[in-house]
Amino acid sequence: MRQQTNLEDLKQELPYKWRVQSAKYGKANCVCYIDARDCQDLLDKVVGVENWQSIFYDEGGLLFCKIGIKIEEDEWVWKSDTGSESNIEKDKGHVSDAFKRACVSWGIGRFLYRLPVKVLKAKAHTNKKEYPLNEKTGKLIFDRQVLTDYINGLGKPSVVGKITMNVRVLENLLKGISLGKIKEVKESMTKYDMTKEQEKTLTVMINTTK
Repeated sequence: MRQQTNLEDLKQELPYKWRVQSAKYGKANCVCYIDARDCQDLLDKVVGVENWQSIFYDEGGLLFCKIGIKIEEDEWVWKSDTGSESNIEKDKGHVSDAFKRACVSWGIGRFLYRLPVKVLKAKAHTNKKEYPLNEKTGKLIFDRQVLTDYINGLGKPSVVGKITMNVRVLENLLKGISLGKIKEVKESMTKYDMTKEQEKTLTVMINTTK
């Protein structure tokens, strides 16, 4: 029997990057993220390359990914989640997002949800789209790595107590309700700092699904 893995190590903080979630009305909301490769590297490191696997499948028209980790010699534990399409390379982004969300079920990258959104000044480009503004140089920021370097130079954000519910989290919980995972969704709701409108949307959906 192989040595027991400490799965709590999957919850460790990883180096993360920043991307623009939305930019309009002179403000750019930026959120942090990790790549799927970062998740794969951590799984290799913590549980071993031979002790985890991932499977993608369709359920109700939604793409799901489930990640299995070998707990004992012949015992696998699986956790799954669905993803959403990316604005760039939709199919590839959809697969990557489903994989990363399944990783969150194991604790990988969960710390990201406790980091606040970073709000930067934004300015319109000649193409009429708004982009984050580097206030030190007066130049617009188009590249994610440049954005990451700029935000990191402003200082590391503090982790807050409750997870702020964003649009992606809300959509994920609504999908969970539609799949009949009422109990799991109710448990998840206690972990989030929700607006009244978000709470109302979820409550109505739960009540109409029963």
